[in-house]
Amino acid sequence: MLWGIVDIIIVLLLILTNGLFAMSELAVISSSKTRLLRHAEEGSSKARVALDLAENPNRFLATVQIAITLIGVLSGAFGGASLAGHLAATLSSIPYIGRYSDSIALALVVGLITYFSLLAELIPKRIAVSTPERIASAVAKPMAKLAAITSPIIRVLSFSTDTVLRFFRFRLAKKAPVTEEEIRMLIGQATTAGVFEEAEHDMVERVFRLGDRRVGVMMTPRNKVLWLDINESPDKTRRKIAKSPYSWFPVGQKAGAIQGVVLLVSRRPEGGEYPGCSPCSRHRRELPERQAP
Repeated sequence: MLWGIVDIIIVLLLILTNGLFAMSELAVISSSKTRLLRHAEEGSSKARVALDLAENPNRFLATVQIAITLIGVLSGAFGGASLAGHLAATLSSIPYIGRYSDSIALALVVGLITYFSLLAELIPKRIAVSTPERIASAVAKPMAKLAAITSPIIRVLSFSTDTVLRFFRFRLAKKAPVTEEEIRMLIGQATTAGVFEEAEHDMVERVFRLGDRRVGVMMTPRNKVLWLDINESPDKTRRKIAKSPYSWFPVGQKAGAIQGVVLLVSRRPEGGEYPGCSPCSRHRRELPERQAP
C-alpha cells in the first residue's frame, strides 16, 4: 500500500512538472519583446534573460521538448508498471471482474493519467497566455540553466534535424518582416480593446493612406496654378487676388520661371496701396508629380 502511494505521488509530480514546462514554453513564445525590452531597460535581469530566450528560442524549445518527452515516458512507465499492478491486485479480489483485473486496471490508470496530464497542460497554458511577460521572466533563469545543461543533447538533436532536412532538400523560410496589414490589424485590435481611441485609430489609418498617395493628387499641377507676374501693375495684381480663393501665390515673370511664393495675410480693400510681389516673395519648392509625400 505504501509503495502504491509513493508511485501516485511520483506520477503527480511528473504531471505537474510537465505542466510547468508547457507553461514556460507558451509564456516565452507569447511574450511581447517590446515589453520585455522595457522591463530589461528598467533593470530587470530576469526580463533580460527572458528576452534572450524569446529572440533565440531554438535551444530553449528543444530543452522543453526533451523534458516533456522524458516526463511522458516516465509517467507511462510508472503508470503502466506500478500503478496498474497495484490496482490490478486490488481488483482481482472483486467477483465477476477479477479475471479482467489487469485490463481494467491498465485502462483506468491510462485514462486517469491522460486526464490529469491534459489538465496540467491546459490550466498552466491559460495562465501563461494571461500574463506571459511576468511568467516568462520568472522561469527564464532556471530554463536558461537547464538549456545549458542539456546543450550536448541539443547539439546532437540539432545536427540530426539539419541532416534530415538537407537529405530531403528542405529549406527553412526566413522570418517575414512585419507588414503594413499586420500593423493595421494590431491597431484595430487595440482600438477594440480600448487601448487606442477611435480618433487615434483614424489618424494612423490616414497616415498609411497618405504614404500611398502621390504629390499630384494633393497639389495643383504647375500649369493650373494661378501665379502673379512681378511686372504686372499693383491694380491688376490686386484684382487677380480678389477673384481668387487662395492665400498662397507663386511669383515670377512667367509661369515657367517661378521665383518664389507669397502668402496673402489679409486682403486689402479696393483702392488701398499694394506693395507689389517681389519684396515679400519666398523661395519655392518643386516636387515631381509621382513622388510620394
